[in-house]
Amino acid sequence: MESENKRAASRRIRTALILTAVAAVYFVTARLSLYLAFGNTNATPVWPPSGIALAVILLWGYRMGPAIFAGAFIANVLALKGSGLAPVYVVAVSFTTAIGNMLEGLIGAWCIRRFTGNRNPFHSLADLFVFIIMGSLVSTIVSASIGATSFCLASGQWTTFLPMWLTWWLGDATGILIVSPLVVMLKMKLWPQLSRIRWMEAAAILLILMLSVATIFSYNYRLEYVLIPPLVWIAVRFGRLPSAAAILIVSAVSVFCTIRGAGPLTDPQTSQSLIYLQTYIGVISIITLCLSVLTHNRKTAQRELNHYKDHLEEIVKERSASLMDANNQLVRRIGELDRAKIALAQSEGKYRDLVESANSVILRWKPDGSVTFFNTYAQKFFGFAESEIIGKSILGTIVPVLESSGRNLDWLIHDIIHNPEGHAFNENENIRKNGEKVWIAWTNKPVFDESGNLQEILSVGNDITKRKNIEESLKKTMAELAVAKERAEEADRIKSAFLAAMSHELRTPLNSIIGFTGIILQGFAGPLTDEQKKQLGMVQGSSQHLLSLINDVLDISKIEAGQLKVSAEPFDLLASIEKTAASMKPVAEKKGLALNVRIGKGVDMAVGDQRRVEQILLNLLSNAVKFTESGSVTLDAARIQNGDSDNEDRTSIPLPAVRFSITDSGIGIRPEDLQQLFQPFRQIDSGIARKAEGTGLGLAICRRLADLMGGEITATSAWEKGSTFTFTLPLKGKTVS
Repeated sequence: MESENKRAASRRIRTALILTAVAAVYFVTARLSLYLAFGNTNATPVWPPSGIALAVILLWGYRMGPAIFAGAFIANVLALKGSGLAPVYVVAVSFTTAIGNMLEGLIGAWCIRRFTGNRNPFHSLADLFVFIIMGSLVSTIVSASIGATSFCLASGQWTTFLPMWLTWWLGDATGILIVSPLVVMLKMKLWPQLSRIRWMEAAAILLILMLSVATIFSYNYRLEYVLIPPLVWIAVRFGRLPSAAAILIVSAVSVFCTIRGAGPLTDPQTSQSLIYLQTYIGVISIITLCLSVLTHNRKTAQRELNHYKDHLEEIVKERSASLMDANNQLVRRIGELDRAKIALAQSEGKYRDLVESANSVILRWKPDGSVTFFNTYAQKFFGFAESEIIGKSILGTIVPVLESSGRNLDWLIHDIIHNPEGHAFNENENIRKNGEKVWIAWTNKPVFDESGNLQEILSVGNDITKRKNIEESLKKTMAELAVAKERAEEADRIKSAFLAAMSHELRTPLNSIIGFTGIILQGFAGPLTDEQKKQLGMVQGSSQHLLSLINDVLDISKIEAGQLKVSAEPFDLLASIEKTAASMKPVAEKKGLALNVRIGKGVDMAVGDQRRVEQILLNLLSNAVKFTESGSVTLDAARIQNGDSDNEDRTSIPLPAVRFSITDSGIGIRPEDLQQLFQPFRQIDSGIARKAEGTGLGLAICRRLADLMGGEITATSAWEKGSTFTFTLPLKGKTVS
């Protein structure tokens, strides 16, 4: 009990603090707004406190009314203190005006909740119209009428009643249109989710809007409605909360400039100027809010539609399963009723009600095909009245003789009659009275007499036309995809065969060029000048590079065409490792890199293709050196035995095996680039990579060669820190399953 009392006291304190804060905010806003009062009255062109009052009552309830009254009363007393009215009149006018301010907020909030059902009237266009009409235009009549009347009664200035009332009413209405949407949406945290580009766009359009407002209202250009396109842009592109903020900015600048006598809305007659200003603010506010809410509704509907499309197939399957289950349950219930004829006769009325209310086609028909029962749902579905179908054959009425596919349904009906157990369930095309073709899933239950003779067939059906249409569409799509896949594979095989043939033809003249260039460089054809040696050396280097590229193309083409074979012979793996490392050491030293080689125990003999193993190691080491500018490249070779804990994630590699790890301190690879790392003709687009020569075939060939030898290659990397390529090779060759 004590803890409950403490909680109640805490709630009361919290409520009191909220009420005090609301009263203070209303008072401060009112004091600032009353500086814009019309003449010696308290009617202003824009009254933001009315928007605050409506918003806080919508958000925190009708208990905020006294706080609104308190803030309004104190603000009005201070505003009228120097107006020349007697003190008693100042208090009376302030009291009645505060009552009007409070009633305005309470009535507006009640109307919005009554006609929208929630406290957020900016969720749909219909709710927004309720907010504009009831919250902004209707409820404000109360405050304007009470305030203008009380002031004129106290001052006797009845000649100013009509312009004062009109200014008061429009001021409260514009205040609600400007402030309430912003307060409600800020409290409900309706922030838009924007990307960096969208934020830049928002900043740009906001800058354009502010420059336009400043230009128009500083130089008195009659172009005030030029501001509508930027506001429309904000509403369509950025949603409700940014639109409300933009309205506040434009309104604040418009009011400030107009009150100071600047801008296109000024008029020699003050009241006329205020009406222009209020009308202008109201128009742009309503247009912008309507567009922002309409855009929100459109985006919401689109997300629902996308969700429905994504899950349409699952919905169809689930619906079909539920229909099948419902059919089976219904058939079981009808079967149980048939097995208890006496009970059925006693409860015939209840049974008929059940059948008639079922959302399925239910009919009974005799072995000669004539219909004896046709429930109400069936009559509505097929379009036949009971008198038009009872006694008629189902063939030619609801069952066509031939389906659209050409299947003979006369034979199907004949087979159901003579073998009903074999057709407990069937699907076939049916036809409505108007000629429309539909597909029905039928569950058939034969009804026998005591002698075992077939008396009737009970058929329960459900419309599966939509499902059949979807299935046909899927079949057509799958057939088209299969044809496209076959064509693509054939084109790929032709391409691979062509590349293999052309690569082979190109290697012969290149070998001749390389050979004869070497002979000339060795001086067998006579002495050469230094320039000739330089040029011939470039020819020889380019020819060797081109031959290497052609060899890569030939290898990848043979692999893709299924023509490349790898051998499985014993060889000295340790010697191959040392040979490969020795060939790369001068290249590494030339770049100032340390090439470390660490070979574990048991790495000696292996069974496989020695040339291809050396090709893989050489390519991986060459890449590591190529893309490392400083630091080191390390080759680790370790034997993996059965039961090694570090092989749990590589169970596809037969043991024992050797794992090669080539680690560098180079540029590394971005996570998004790892996926295309082993794709043919793909190179990572980085500064160093773009300087390096190659076709992007090396890693693709290495992975395929590893696969052919029963091994695998994987890569891990940290951007700008280095990479590790892991090559795992079975020591006993590829296992054939």
